[in-house]
Amino acid sequence: MKFEVNDKYFRAIAKIGFHYFLKYYPQFTGFEIEFEEIKNFIYNGGKFDKFVEQINGSFIHGLKNGTDRLCHLISVNKTPDFISAYLQFFMGPEFGPSFYYKINLGKNPEKIIYPQNIGHQFVYFEHKDKNGFIGRMDPLKSYTNVIPV
Repeated sequence: MKFEVNDKYFRAIAKIGFHYFLKYYPQFTGFEIEFEEIKNFIYNGGKFDKFVEQINGSFIHGLKNGTDRLCHLISVNKTPDFISAYLQFFMGPEFGPSFYYKINLGKNPEKIIYPQNIGHQFVYFEHKDKNGFIGRMDPLKSYTNVIPV
Protein backbone atom coordinates (compact mmCIF):
# COMPACT_ATOMS: atom_id res chain seq x y z
CA MET A 1 0.00 0.00 0.00
CA LYS A 2 1.21 3.50 -0.79
CA PHE A 3 0.00 6.62 0.90
CA GLU A 4 1.18 10.17 1.29
CA VAL A 5 1.46 11.88 4.64
CA ASN A 6 1.58 15.57 5.40
CA ASP A 7 2.96 17.59 8.28
CA LYS A 8 -0.04 16.70 10.49
CA TYR A 9 1.20 13.12 10.65
CA PHE A 10 4.68 14.22 11.71
CA ARG A 11 3.20 16.72 14.18
CA ALA A 12 1.36 13.79 15.83
CA ILE A 13 4.60 11.77 15.97
CA ALA A 14 6.38 14.76 17.56
CA LYS A 15 3.56 15.21 20.06
CA ILE A 16 3.80 11.57 21.20
CA GLY A 17 7.54 11.96 21.77
CA PHE A 18 7.20 15.30 23.56
CA HIS A 19 4.43 14.10 25.88
CA TYR A 20 6.33 10.90 26.69
CA PHE A 21 9.36 13.04 27.55
CA LEU A 22 7.32 15.31 29.85
CA LYS A 23 5.74 12.30 31.60
CA TYR A 24 9.05 10.62 32.47
CA TYR A 25 11.24 13.68 33.07
CA PRO A 26 9.29 15.56 35.77
CA GLN A 27 12.08 18.09 36.26
CA PHE A 28 10.82 19.75 33.05
CA THR A 29 7.51 21.59 32.63
CA GLY A 30 7.48 21.94 28.83
CA PHE A 31 7.46 25.73 29.22
CA GLU A 32 11.25 26.00 28.99
CA ILE A 33 12.36 28.30 26.16
CA GLU A 34 14.38 25.43 24.62
CA PHE A 35 11.12 23.64 23.73
CA GLU A 36 9.39 26.57 22.03
CA GLU A 37 10.36 25.41 18.53
CA ILE A 38 9.06 21.86 18.91
CA LYS A 39 5.85 23.13 20.51
CA ASN A 40 5.36 25.63 17.68
CA PHE A 41 5.79 22.81 15.16
CA ILE A 42 3.29 20.60 17.04
CA TYR A 43 0.73 23.43 17.26
CA ASN A 44 1.18 25.10 13.88
CA GLY A 45 3.04 22.73 11.55
CA GLY A 46 5.89 23.62 9.25
CA LYS A 47 8.97 21.87 7.93
CA PHE A 48 8.87 18.55 9.72
CA ASP A 49 12.36 17.38 8.75
CA LYS A 50 13.91 19.78 11.26
CA PHE A 51 12.15 17.93 14.08
CA VAL A 52 11.27 14.41 12.91
CA GLU A 53 13.70 12.03 11.21
CA GLN A 54 12.68 8.65 9.80
CA ILE A 55 15.64 6.27 10.15
CA ASN A 56 15.95 2.73 8.76
CA GLY A 57 16.35 -0.14 11.24
CA SER A 58 15.71 -0.06 14.97
CA PHE A 59 17.06 2.14 17.75
CA ILE A 60 17.35 -1.01 19.87
CA HIS A 61 20.77 -2.45 19.07
CA GLY A 62 20.64 -6.10 18.08
CA LEU A 63 16.91 -6.13 17.32
CA LYS A 64 16.86 -7.57 13.80
CA ASN A 65 14.05 -10.11 13.65
CA GLY A 66 11.19 -8.32 15.38
CA THR A 67 9.78 -9.21 18.78
CA ASP A 68 7.82 -12.17 20.13
CA ARG A 69 4.63 -10.07 20.51
CA LEU A 70 3.18 -7.04 18.77
CA CYS A 71 4.51 -3.91 20.45
CA HIS A 72 5.58 -0.28 20.21
CA LEU A 73 8.90 1.03 21.54
CA ILE A 74 9.31 4.56 22.88
CA SER A 75 12.29 6.14 24.58
CA VAL A 76 13.98 9.44 25.36
CA ASN A 77 17.69 10.16 25.45
CA LYS A 78 18.85 13.21 27.39
CA THR A 79 22.48 14.16 26.75
CA PRO A 80 24.35 17.18 28.08
CA ASP A 81 23.54 19.03 24.86
CA PHE A 82 20.27 17.76 23.44
CA ILE A 83 17.07 15.82 24.15
CA SER A 84 15.66 13.37 21.60
CA ALA A 85 12.74 10.94 21.59
CA TYR A 86 12.73 7.66 19.66
CA LEU A 87 9.55 5.91 18.52
CA GLN A 88 9.14 2.59 16.74
CA PHE A 89 5.64 1.34 16.02
CA PHE A 90 4.18 -2.07 15.19
CA MET A 91 7.08 -4.41 15.87
CA GLY A 92 6.18 -8.06 16.17
CA PRO A 93 6.76 -11.64 15.13
CA GLU A 94 5.67 -10.93 11.55
CA PHE A 95 7.07 -7.41 11.41
CA GLY A 96 10.79 -6.88 11.92
CA PRO A 97 12.24 -3.41 12.31
CA SER A 98 11.87 -1.35 9.16
CA PHE A 99 12.26 2.20 10.50
CA TYR A 100 11.90 4.37 13.57
CA TYR A 101 11.41 8.06 14.26
CA LYS A 102 13.88 10.31 16.01
CA ILE A 103 12.25 13.48 17.36
CA ASN A 104 14.56 16.39 18.09
CA LEU A 105 12.90 17.99 21.10
CA GLY A 106 15.42 20.74 21.81
CA LYS A 107 18.56 21.71 23.66
CA ASN A 108 18.91 20.45 27.21
CA PRO A 109 18.01 23.39 29.49
CA GLU A 110 19.46 21.87 32.68
CA LYS A 111 22.20 23.70 34.53
CA ILE A 112 23.44 20.54 36.25
CA ILE A 113 23.61 18.07 33.41
CA TYR A 114 23.77 14.31 33.51
CA PRO A 115 22.90 11.87 30.71
CA GLN A 116 19.67 9.96 31.22
CA ASN A 117 17.71 7.40 29.18
CA ILE A 118 14.19 6.14 29.76
CA GLY A 119 12.28 3.74 27.54
CA HIS A 120 9.29 1.41 27.46
CA GLN A 121 7.92 -1.40 25.37
CA PHE A 122 4.15 -1.32 24.95
CA VAL A 123 3.17 -4.99 24.41
CA TYR A 124 -0.20 -6.11 23.02
CA PHE A 125 -1.68 -9.49 23.94
CA GLU A 126 -3.35 -11.72 21.38
CA HIS A 127 -6.31 -12.11 23.78
CA LYS A 128 -7.37 -10.28 26.92
CA ASP A 129 -5.74 -11.59 30.06
CA LYS A 130 -7.71 -12.81 33.11
CA ASN A 131 -8.08 -9.19 34.33
CA GLY A 132 -9.39 -7.96 30.98
CA PHE A 133 -6.18 -6.20 29.92
CA ILE A 134 -5.09 -6.24 26.28
CA GLY A 135 -1.49 -5.27 26.92
CA ARG A 136 1.17 -4.03 29.29
CA MET A 137 3.96 -1.50 29.49
CA ASP A 138 7.44 -2.86 30.28
CA PRO A 139 10.55 -0.78 30.94
CA LEU A 140 13.38 -1.32 28.49
CA LYS A 141 16.26 -3.01 30.28
CA SER A 142 20.04 -2.60 29.89
CA TYR A 143 19.18 0.83 28.73
CA THR A 144 22.60 2.44 28.73
CA ASN A 145 23.47 0.57 25.50
CA VAL A 146 20.15 1.02 23.74
CA ILE A 147 20.10 4.57 22.43
CA PRO A 148 22.70 5.77 19.95
CA VAL A 149 24.37 8.92 21.24
